[in-house]
Amino acid sequence: MSIEADLLPLSDPDQSKADEIDGVLGEGSLFHETHGFYAQGVGETTSTLPDGWRDRLVRYSNVNTNGVVGLCLDPHDLCTAKLAATPCTPERRSLAQSFLRAYRRRPA
Repeated sequence: MSIEADLLPLSDPDQSKADEIDGVLGEGSLFHETHGFYAQGVGETTSTLPDGWRDRLVRYSNVNTNGVVGLCLDPHDLCTAKLAATPCTPERRSLAQSFLRAYRRRPA
């Protein structure tokens, strides 16, 4: 399991919100030190996502989110993004393959 979560502000044309996420919740931040994981602010050009991905976002909330609703990539769109990033290096390809194996083992 990764200790990093990518966060994409949906309305962030200049990526200033993504930069703010990096500063407040990013690697080495007080948040990271306190909670043991961190967030990385990303922009829409960070990943290659399939057409219509916004229409397939999955809502996530529970009692621990205190009424806040997160929008997560559909698992198939996330796998597509991982595969699209794969050709870069053997290390990235290995990470993507590990991710996809874990995805296949997840409970339905």
